[in-house]
Amino acid sequence: MLEALFGTINKERALVYLHANGTGYAREMARFFETNLRNIQLQLDNLEAGGILVSRQEGRTRLYEFNPRWPLLAELQALLDRLLDFYPPELNARLQGGAKTATPPRQATVKPIGRMSQEELAAFVCQLLDAAGIKVTLTGGACVAIWTDGEYLSRDLDFIEQGTVPRRALRAELTKHGFREQGRHFWHPDSEYVIEFPSGPLAVGNEPVRSHSERKTSTGVLRLRSPVDCVKDRLSAYFHWNDHQALEQAVAVARRQSTDLEASLWRFLQPGALQATALAEDLRAWLSRRVERSRCVRRWARITQ
Repeated sequence: MLEALFGTINKERALVYLHANGTGYAREMARFFETNLRNIQLQLDNLEAGGILVSRQEGRTRLYEFNPRWPLLAELQALLDRLLDFYPPELNARLQGGAKTATPPRQATVKPIGRMSQEELAAFVCQLLDAAGIKVTLTGGACVAIWTDGEYLSRDLDFIEQGTVPRRALRAELTKHGFREQGRHFWHPDSEYVIEFPSGPLAVGNEPVRSHSERKTSTGVLRLRSPVDCVKDRLSAYFHWNDHQALEQAVAVARRQSTDLEASLWRFLQPGALQATALAEDLRAWLSRRVERSRCVRRWARITQ
């Protein structure tokens, strides 16, 4: 129907399929619409090159989905919602997963947990707990993984609760969705990621964190540490525990979030960027001493090559 706008009918088909299903691969789309696989693959490649889609490899299959960072994603999805209102009911039903009766496109089936990326699963957990009145914020290595676009890998999802939340309340909500409790952790049989709820409050050293970032995904809105707080947290770990991996993580986040690495690190540590706390002053003084030492300079050069 909108091939004049999208350029080809196969581009429309690819967008509609992903809008209804969350993710998909070229062969299943071609099979669904009974069209040429090569033409569908070409349109998927074009959409990814334009920043509208992203893909990831799972085994020998490349899965595609909408890029949550594309600035016009909400407008495109609204257009696709409206477009599906004009599709035949039978086709709508098939697009919604084979339901016996057609369901509105905007009620698309939630992606199975086993097919969620780390960020999508974290957002999913945020949303299901939000619905129960439990506010949580993602912290730890998963934030580093997200802010570095996967340069650093972590299998943990660490959430800090806002206020005091009984363990039984967390257990009740998570087990409804197939998660299982094992010691301090929750895990799902279909997912490689492990969920934990470390003690709060959310802080860097003794400095409380008063704000957070949010990222929209296909499974909901994720609440997480901001890039600045992520760098501060990793630098704090290096300062207190001589954790060299933490320094590398801080550098990786700063490099991804700003083109000027050295300026970024100094900006995070300048007066006004950190509150006037003992930790902030210690970090600034410590970094000044370290920068003057040639060993630290060489290490930074090696990390940033």
